[in-house]
Order: sequence, then structure tokens, then C-alpha cells
Amino acid sequence: MAVVLRPMPDGSISQNLCFLLWREDEPRRNWADKLAEWIDCDLLRAERLLRGEEQLRQEELQAIANQLNLPEDDVVAILETDLLDQSGISIYEENLKYLLRLVKELKKGCKQEFAQAIGVDATTVSRWIKGELSPKTDNVIKICKFFRPYSYTDLKEEPLFLSPSPVDVMEQRVWLEERVREMSDRTIQQLFPALERLLKDL
Repeated sequence: MAVVLRPMPDGSISQNLCFLLWREDEPRRNWADKLAEWIDCDLLRAERLLRGEEQLRQEELQAIANQLNLPEDDVVAILETDLLDQSGISIYEENLKYLLRLVKELKKGCKQEFAQAIGVDATTVSRWIKGELSPKTDNVIKICKFFRPYSYTDLKEEPLFLSPSPVDVMEQRVWLEERVREMSDRTIQQLFPALERLLKDL
């Protein structure tokens, strides 16, 4: 029987998995697929591991170590250490990079809308994206609220850039649309009554 490794109380194992994928420069949308490839599991299990909903097995940990050529100390660290904290990486700076990447990916018309919402000139936004200018703290907070209008985020403590799930409204909308398109006719028919009750009064 496979040995199941107990995750740390704060869920650091799932965050460590996200950290390893982020460190490999994998786009967030590919994280679950990549993890599934690493440990030879189905996509649903990979997604649950990334969200901390299931526990990592010993053979899966070893498979990750083999894929990344990790030394033994690094393998132990996945289980016992907060890799993000150990790395010395600034959560705030990486969150800022992530948010500015979201700005960069906005369509042209949306960038003008974004600039107006933040209260800056479009040329300032362009300089932020190019790295020529760094937004002030109050503007960073406004940027975060633009993408996450109904959520409070401590940008110094909460690593948005390591979230396995979409963190901004636009990404969440795209995720939902993609999932609905990928559903089989049978699944849509089974889920429709519940979705209808949930969405009809919005």
C-alpha cells in the first residue's frame, strides 16, 4: 500500500508544489497538467494536490524529485520547509510582477479603462509594463483592487503569484467559460438544474 505523507498544518506542501512549478517557469494554466505529467496521475488529482485537498504520496514525491533532479535535502524540504520563505523571494515584488503581467495582457481598449480606474495617464501604465517606472504603493493597491474588486489581499503576505486557481475576475470568467465549453453534453445536462438555480437570479 502506498505511504501517504501528511501535509504540514499550514498547507505548505501544496504551496511548495506551486512554487516548484512557478520556479520552472510553467504558466499557471499548465500547472495541473505539468504536475499530472510529473507524477503520472489524472488531472483531477493534480488539481486537488495543488489546492491542498489531497495528500502527496511517497512515490509521487520521488517522481517529482526524479523529474527535477532534486538532491535528497530538497526532497525533504518539500515536506518540512516553506520553500517560498526559504528562498528569500519578496512576495510583494513577485505579486507586483504578476499584477503588471495581468495589465500587460489587457486588450488595448481595456488598458485605457484600467488607466482611468487607477487614476494615472496611459503613458504611466506603459512605463510600468516596460519596467521603466515602478508604481507607488497606493497605486499597487488600486491595481490589485482592479483585478480583485471584491477581495482583500495583503500583497506582502499572500502570494497571489503562487495561487493554483485564477485570482482575478477576468481569469475566473475565462476559466468558467473554458470549463463549460469542455463539458460533455451529458455533464451539462446533469449539472444544468443546479447551475440554473444558482445563476437565474443573478
